[in-house]
Amino acid sequence: MNIQVTIIGDEEYVQDMRRFGEAFPRILNTMLRYAANKFVAHARKTMGQYLKVSRQSKAWKQLKVRTTKDHRPHSYVVIGNLLSNIYEHPGGATIRPKKKQSVAWGGPRGGPHPHHAQAVHLDRRPFMSAAQNTFNFDGATNEAITTIMDRELRRRGFI
Repeated sequence: MNIQVTIIGDEEYVQDMRRFGEAFPRILNTMLRYAANKFVAHARKTMGQYLKVSRQSKAWKQLKVRTTKDHRPHSYVVIGNLLSNIYEHPGGATIRPKKKQSVAWGGPRGGPHPHHAQAVHLDRRPFMSAAQNTFNFDGATNEAITTIMDRELRRRGFI
């Protein structure tokens, strides 16, 4: 599951931002990335309520902010981890082997697998949609605007 963050908005605000001249697209992208990273932090916190995760886990590291595939200007997407689609599915998911007698996991890479099962059921744990429903996008956007705008104005000597 992916969450897209784009700027839709107030033309007056965009006209004010154009005063930064050539730096306008970079500043706007910085604001969007800031807001998207706030969402990632919230999604990781929400994921921790559903799954056992640590900062070194794959689930933690796979949650990222990227530009959209169509490379639209000022558009970012928050990419969920590989299991987020399974966890969002209403009934969870059941993994069954296709060619072997059992599903095997764990153990050293290339070595024997200590865990075997004929089927593995994953419960529904909708952390991405729960994070999306509980995140304050307006607050994060306003915080991004004030933080980045203050930094840029300070950098140019206006503050």
